[in-house]
Amino acid sequence: MELLPLVSLCLLFGAKITAGDVNGPAAFKVFVEEDSDAILPCSFGSTNIKGAFFVWKKVGEVREVYLYEAGRIDRSEGRVSHFENDLQNGNASIVIKGTKLADTGNYTCTFHRDQSDIKSRVELIVGTCPEPDVKILDETKDWSLLQCVVRGASPKPKVEWQDSSGNILPAKEPQVTERGGSYDIILQTTVTKTDNYSCVVTQEEICHQIEDEIFVYIHSTCPKPYVTSHKETKDWSLLQCVVRGASPKPKVEWQDSSGNILQANEPQVTERGGSYDIILQTTVTKTDNYSCVVTQEEICHQIFSNISIYIDGAALEPSVTILDQSSDWSLLKCVVRGASPKPKVEWQDSSGNILPAKEPQVIERGGSYDIILQTTVTQTDHYRCVVTQEEIDHQTEAEIYVHFNGTCPKPDVKILDQTKDWSLLQCVVRGASPKPKVEWQDSSGNILHAKGPQVTERGGSYDITLQTTVTTTDRYNCVVICHQIEDDIFVYIHHEGSTGSVVTAAVFGILFFVVVGVVVVLVHKLCKSKKGRTAVPQTDA
Repeated sequence: MELLPLVSLCLLFGAKITAGDVNGPAAFKVFVEEDSDAILPCSFGSTNIKGAFFVWKKVGEVREVYLYEAGRIDRSEGRVSHFENDLQNGNASIVIKGTKLADTGNYTCTFHRDQSDIKSRVELIVGTCPEPDVKILDETKDWSLLQCVVRGASPKPKVEWQDSSGNILPAKEPQVTERGGSYDIILQTTVTKTDNYSCVVTQEEICHQIEDEIFVYIHSTCPKPYVTSHKETKDWSLLQCVVRGASPKPKVEWQDSSGNILQANEPQVTERGGSYDIILQTTVTKTDNYSCVVTQEEICHQIFSNISIYIDGAALEPSVTILDQSSDWSLLKCVVRGASPKPKVEWQDSSGNILPAKEPQVIERGGSYDIILQTTVTQTDHYRCVVTQEEIDHQTEAEIYVHFNGTCPKPDVKILDQTKDWSLLQCVVRGASPKPKVEWQDSSGNILHAKGPQVTERGGSYDITLQTTVTTTDRYNCVVICHQIEDDIFVYIHHEGSTGSVVTAAVFGILFFVVVGVVVVLVHKLCKSKKGRTAVPQTDA
């Protein structure tokens, strides 16, 4: 799982390189992750180079990477392109698409002007780091030996084991193997507490971090409690929770489905050699799901068991089904049986809106009620049948998911990460069918360059995640094309020195309203004058 967003460009600016400095230090360093796009910068001030000549070469190779001459491209590797619209501003930068490890190296940009060469040198570093593989290599009841394996990482990463709080764990000396600039690393650590542990792999040179997680259960902690309804009548149930062999001594509580701690009898505690057996009982009078929660704070461990209790008269969870459907609608049915007192039954969508429904079918037998409620829906969503008995303070529900083929749910867009210079935008489309085309666009409708989409397919429905990085203030749209639907997001990029443009915009805004005010006054006076002249009566000579 990604912890830090991949920053495609980490540019380290140095002194300008002249023709004699080609073999010296690079003016720029560009770090990218493998298979992403890299921009190699080269600029010659404000000179218009649209009709000129420039060439990109990789140091140590004879063949040009890219050659541009007077408006035509004489030589290109196919994955390389330039910025056509920026040539008039002296921009001779190129883009290498889908970078590979073999692209790593030093590149020179040469521009011919007045019989002289101006050369710039750029170092491109392409990195890769697959997700680490973690496993329990050995274990006893008191400890577990964890192993993390990283294969084919470049550049060489830093590998650490961390607990769930982010603390770095002491580990054995890593085993490192290097092959052609790629590294295989094995790191082992021994843990003695139940927790989630992460192997974190960091490559600072390419601004990248990735991790894998493993849950470790140390057997000296508390096993799952055993819960039963020890005794019951039609009005109450006596619940019992039994914990055996827990070490250290745990805290045991009964809770309802809302997390409220219930009043309980004094716990029965037995200790044997540092391990504890505990029995805790409580009496409940309402239909609900109850949990026995066992907590051992010393080892940051918590475990629980659930039990469902039905008090006679309270409604059980309703039964919900799709009764009939077409490509455009689904008829949903909710059945409630044996409820007393008579409940209120409603259909709701995922936002909690109550849906129009048919007249409920109600059957009464000896003070208990069976109720059937049907509704027709036309949109893909999660729908709930909610059953409420206010007299006994009881509510229960059941949910069903309805999917319509050929639908495109509205995408969810957000800013995933940002600095003062850029924002990383994410668009998520869930449950689309058939598979749609997803694009990021700016406010002018220009399609933005984006990372390769992440696509998951389930039963003919598609979940798609698309990310893009933007560097200018604008309103950006994520456009989903099945039929076409979109969602937009406004992004403000705070560049240094932008205050002047804001002040200028404010001044023009004030001038605009002043001019409009003057025009309105003049029109008003003109109309009033014209009306006065029209009112003068005409007389015969």
